[in-house]
Amino acid sequence: MPASAGPDMGDEATRQANRLFLTTRAACGADHVLAIDVTLGQPSGFAPVLGETVAPRTGHTLYLAMSGVTSTPPKAIGVGTQWQGRISFMAESARIISIGSDGRRGAWTPMSGGEIYAVDLAYRQGWTARVSELAFLTNLGRFAKARRPTCSEIPAG
Repeated sequence: MPASAGPDMGDEATRQANRLFLTTRAACGADHVLAIDVTLGQPSGFAPVLGETVAPRTGHTLYLAMSGVTSTPPKAIGVGTQWQGRISFMAESARIISIGSDGRRGAWTPMSGGEIYAVDLAYRQGWTARVSELAFLTNLGRFAKARRPTCSEIPAG
């Protein structure tokens, strides 16, 4: 890593942000697609009975396809060997579909574009990152797990 902040640090920050973005998104054709596996809570009550093992109830998978994805140049403050900044990812448009664990399929529904992902990066003797995900994914909390889908599993349409 360079000893001073500058264009090289910004380029490396962009590489770090792109790597993080693609850990949960697949580039499939013109779209970047995120799969969100949603499980349901306990069948009844607040918690399982002591000593019982309750398997999570299956739910559905949401596929979010984002088109026209671009990232902002790093907005950074660099001083000596330290660097920090934010890189945002924007989508021109998006669409979403739900596939139930029982095979039921919804229809692709358009969504508005805008900021879809952001990474706050810092370099101080190594890189650290804090990711800001889509609000609706964050709101699903422990019931949702984002993952990188394979392009072949994404529903056509």
